[in-house]
Amino acid sequence: MLLALPGRMARKEGTMLWHPEHRLRRTMLTVIVDGVRYSPQHDSTIVEWGEPEDVVIRWTTGAASVEERLHIATSMGNLTRDVIVKCEPGTVVEVEAALYANPVLFDEFRAADGLSASGYHQLRLHTAGDSRLFERFCTVDSGGSNGEPIRFHYTVRGVGFLASDERARSRYLDKSGSVYVRSSFEHVASSGSIQRQFQHSRRSMRAAVSFDGRFNASLFQYEFEWGMDAAMVASAACAAGDHELAAEVIDNIVSRLSNDDGMIAEAGRFRGGELSELNGNGAVLNAINRYHRCTRDVAFIREHWHRIVAIAEYPLREEFKHECGMLRTRRDFWERFPWQGVGDGFELGHQVYCSVGLAAAAELADVVGDAAHAQRWRSASQRIRTSTLEHPTHRLIENGTFIRRRRVDGTHENALAPDTEWRLAEYDPYLPQRATASDAREPSLNCEPDIT
Repeated sequence: MLLALPGRMARKEGTMLWHPEHRLRRTMLTVIVDGVRYSPQHDSTIVEWGEPEDVVIRWTTGAASVEERLHIATSMGNLTRDVIVKCEPGTVVEVEAALYANPVLFDEFRAADGLSASGYHQLRLHTAGDSRLFERFCTVDSGGSNGEPIRFHYTVRGVGFLASDERARSRYLDKSGSVYVRSSFEHVASSGSIQRQFQHSRRSMRAAVSFDGRFNASLFQYEFEWGMDAAMVASAACAAGDHELAAEVIDNIVSRLSNDDGMIAEAGRFRGGELSELNGNGAVLNAINRYHRCTRDVAFIREHWHRIVAIAEYPLREEFKHECGMLRTRRDFWERFPWQGVGDGFELGHQVYCSVGLAAAAELADVVGDAAHAQRWRSASQRIRTSTLEHPTHRLIENGTFIRRRRVDGTHENALAPDTEWRLAEYDPYLPQRATASDAREPSLNCEPDIT
């Protein structure tokens, strides 16, 4: 079990219950049946969504069947873990939970009135009833298997929360009174499984996004934010009827994941020029327009209009223009770089997202009465679309098949070869270095500069 704060950009090794020696092993329960210790095994464990907001873990041993239910119990975000053990009558059952908090984050551990760990955060594991405490372990005697749940609480307190988290939390709770949005929008589906997937997806979005609209793009890899990813979440929140969540995410995009130049952040940083990921601009504009269509919140659009204009204008800079009408860069949709072999050309994803996004921006300009920008963006959107579909030598569709990328000379870019001659001074720390007699290592061409 991983325990982390949404909005704090940590990899799994930086989450609260990750341990450098035990990894996540100590987050599993131990059930003691007549003195014999059992823990869940992969081949006999099922994890699934329950109702209304539970994650259900079911596992079996030769002596017992165990059901765990995890859910957020209060508006403060406490995690509750209910455990039910079923076995033969008269069997003596104990349940043992451990608190092996991450020693990178915690440096003080106590076993009094529950288990606690303090450091950059304050974490406590305690039970609803009596328990025996020893060092990092909390054991509850169920008195037999009668189907009554044993309840463990995991509580996180404020050391690790920034002031902005607390302010955002207060604003959110003032509106909803709960950590879960009770949207007035109800999806109606003929299939029960589709309805369940919809409900779980909507709840998962709220769980993954912090109260100030931030979320970690990948707990197991990156520990960064992408404006493109945030735009997808905002659009999905609109589709799910969770308009407050959409507004939080969009507010984070326009305040933190974009800049005055109109660039959209990727991997928590801004890269311009031929390294720009223009698809992010289009996705953000489309998400903002989706939000307005759903809410008619003109005040929100007016409040952020200066940033919306910058985001829409950025792809229309001279450096991205080409006589064919499409937008040129040296980044592809998989975020690969010039030094990895991406040539000067036209990426299908950039054209599609920017065409759609500029049309969406034109619609927003109509709403706020900015006729000049509405005309400019609508014309640019149509130009990109027409060139992408119809240009005689550079179009990105041929014989009914999309072409992912063309070079500026019109050839398909269907293979990459490292360009070791590409240089831009500020990117030198990332670039493959020419081998010397004293350093004959193979150059790294990894597309993520923070992975060596």
